[in-house]
Order: sequence, then structure tokens, then C-alpha cells
Amino acid sequence: MKVAVVCGSHELYLDEKALAGQFIIGVDRGAFHLLKRGISPDLAIGDFDSVTPEEYDAVSQATRELIHLPCEKDETDTEAALNLALQRGASEVTLYGALGGRIDHTLANIRLLLQFVKKGLYVQLVGEKNRLTVLSKGEHHLEATAFKYLSSCINSPSGPAWYNPKWAPTNSPFWLTAVLEIYSFPSVFSMEC
Repeated sequence: MKVAVVCGSHELYLDEKALAGQFIIGVDRGAFHLLKRGISPDLAIGDFDSVTPEEYDAVSQATRELIHLPCEKDETDTEAALNLALQRGASEVTLYGALGGRIDHTLANIRLLLQFVKKGLYVQLVGEKNRLTVLSKGEHHLEATAFKYLSSCINSPSGPAWYNPKWAPTNSPFWLTAVLEIYSFPSVFSMEC
């Protein structure tokens, strides 16, 4: 099951066409952002500390399911949403509104990528100018997107084996950073971690 999770960043980029057919979770203020765009989330979750009482009432009336979390907890609202998506059978999650805004929130959301790939859940953070993900060991097929460049940071002694990029990056003993212009997609690479 594909899930879209919408967080509350004020710099929200949302690909509304991509939401079609996905289970939509609004996280805290993200649920209200969805309502402002005329989209009712399937589920709203959070401590709702970033919405007014009137906005909270609008969310609670418009969403199919509401989970109100305590303000004091051991996970962020976004982490709780990802754990819930995983429990409900998600295979892939696209996270909107998780980049930009407060740097501490952005960094926490980037950390979630590694946390959830270890749990077997493919998560990508999508913003207007960036798409971030962490891939597990194995072969991955990358399809062209609206983004012109692909950058990779690989934490592997051998680096990835790339097949069919316009410019193949060279191997590095620890971190490899490469920027590939995406003209020869699809591109395939495999990696051992």
C-alpha cells in the first residue's frame, strides 16, 4: 500500500496528482494544510500543538480517523505517523512538508529515513527542489523524475556498481558523493553495505 504523509512545514510542496489512490495521513498542522487545499485526509495524527482550536475542530470534523497524541512522548508526530503506516501495511511512504522550515524538524525527518529503511519501509522525503531517500542493500532501479540531477552519498567500502548512468562515479573508500545528470535513465545500480 502506498501512503502519503503530509507534515506541517510552512514551506509545503505537495504533488496533488501523486496523491490519487494513496492512503493520506495528515500530521498535526499538515492535516489542516490538506483541508485548505480541499483534501480530506484518511487519517490525522499528532499532538496538534501547531493548530488553533478552530483549526483542530475543522480537522476533527473532516478526517475519517483522528488520533490525538500526548504532547509529551518519546517520538515525533511524524515518527508516530510512519510507525502507524508500517503497522497498517504500508510498503512505500512519500513524506511531504518534511523539508524546509525548522532545521531541527528537517534533520529529524532525514534521520527517519535510515530508521525506517532498517524496518523494511521505503520512505522518501519530497520537496519542491529535493527528493531524499535511503536505500537498503541490493539492486535498485531508478526512474527519471522531474529532477535533473541525482546525487548520492554512499556509506560503503566498495561504493555502488552503476549501470547506465551518463557519468559513472568513481569508487571511494568511505563516502562517495556524485552528481549525475539524468539523461540516460532508467539507471540501475547495486550496492553492498
